[in-house]
Amino acid sequence: MNRNEQSNGNSHIGSTSTEDACADAVERILQAVPEILDAMIEKAKGGSQQHAKFLFDWAKLDATFRNEEEESSCPSLAQILLDRLREDTGESDSASTTDVL
Repeated sequence: MNRNEQSNGNSHIGSTSTEDACADAVERILQAVPEILDAMIEKAKGGSQQHAKFLFDWAKLDATFRNEEEESSCPSLAQILLDRLREDTGESDSASTTDVL
């Protein structure tokens, strides 16, 4: 038994590589995702803005709640930057929707 095994009682620590430990951690996290999401949803339903914001951002729901009029009158920063990049590189794009800046 090596020193790690003796000091913490985990006999698998000494024989597990870092990659194996990381793979195990990822697998455990993935298995827990449904329970984690359920808990976060309950917190959000209970009024936690932090949990609600995380869930909305994670699910990309922030854009879902905008109506079409808002979308057309207020382009996203990403759209503005893409349009600017196209202008700077001389590309033309008929899908470009902004005349801003």
